[in-house]
Amino acid sequence: MAKRSKKKNPSALSAKDRENIAFNASLDAAKASWGKRLNITIATVMCVIFVCLLLLPVLNMSFTRSLKDLVGDLVGNTGDLGEEADQDFTMVTTLSFLDILTAMAGGYKDSVEYIAANNNSGMDKSVVENVFRNYVTQEDVDGLDNAYRIAFCIAVAAFAIYFISIAVISVYRGKNKDGFFLALFVVLLFAVSVVQWVFFVIVGAGAADKGQLQPHAGSYFMLAAGITLLTVYIVYRVKIKNLNGQYRAVGDTEN
Repeated sequence: MAKRSKKKNPSALSAKDRENIAFNASLDAAKASWGKRLNITIATVMCVIFVCLLLLPVLNMSFTRSLKDLVGDLVGNTGDLGEEADQDFTMVTTLSFLDILTAMAGGYKDSVEYIAANNNSGMDKSVVENVFRNYVTQEDVDGLDNAYRIAFCIAVAAFAIYFISIAVISVYRGKNKDGFFLALFVVLLFAVSVVQWVFFVIVGAGAADKGQLQPHAGSYFMLAAGITLLTVYIVYRVKIKNLNGQYRAVGDTEN
């Protein structure tokens, strides 16, 4: 027995039915537009986070000491230096998330040795390390080491969440769908973007008496990317829910 078509005969539709169909079609178009905006936002944000994870520095460490400290350590007598002994020299070291992941592989025994080997002062590593160790305590070194270990865990989490998110987003948005896992990883990307920035701020505050440690460009860009993604996703969910509630049933004469 042949199945009856579930499609309505257009010629049998009332004017109200045709109006409802056209209205529903406009809702479909609006939903598609919001879906496109979400896809563009996701693609942009994921590109920004990728650059932040692999290329941009996320932590800046700047330490300033007088030349007297340096020369005194090397020569032991600064009496003939005059005013030059009071001048300052600054050593700056920046870390990207990739640096944080790979620093341990460099064979550095602690954070001081890493800072000495990766600074822009132009001085020999041994000279910088010698000066550095003369004005920081072992407690300071332990604090930097612990901060590095936490940063390492954050970096591992950031990379893991990022690449899993790529897979989840590809599955869902490739079919223009939404779901629990997509929402979960949007929230996780937001969370890790905020946590890394807050952590670097806390580290900087804790080291304020020894040097200037603060989030660098990559940390700020990642924070902005995470906030943007979550904001646009929430707006998208609200808009879609609102649009879904406006659909009209064909054959229903009520608005």
